[in-house]
Amino acid sequence: CDFKHIDNKAHRYWTGKYNHNILKNISLLDAGIRKPSGYCLRTPVVPGVNDDETTLQQMSNFVSGLQNVERYELIPFHPMASYKYKNLNMHYYFDNVKGINTERFNILKSKFELFTK
Repeated sequence: CDFKHIDNKAHRYWTGKYNHNILKNISLLDAGIRKPSGYCLRTPVVPGVNDDETTLQQMSNFVSGLQNVERYELIPFHPMASYKYKNLNMHYYFDNVKGINTERFNILKSKFELFTK
């Protein structure tokens, strides 16, 4: 399950939707799944959107309060979806966003990823 942003207003700004239902669905998923099956949450780390340590700490804190999540992974942003938007004649907001610096990304991964196994 993708978990893009913890802040409701920022989530709305970047995705067009508030995150109330997403957080609720993650909580329902967590309540309905029992280990050892578990589940994984992933956050695509986008420079200028959710790559600051305060945001990632808040997201990691939310995830650590869940009972049945097996892992919380950070994945690096990549602009590969841009061609899909162009083919659909849609504006792609991340045309000018470069991928995250590998060294910076590895630091964030080491600080905020969670694994229960």
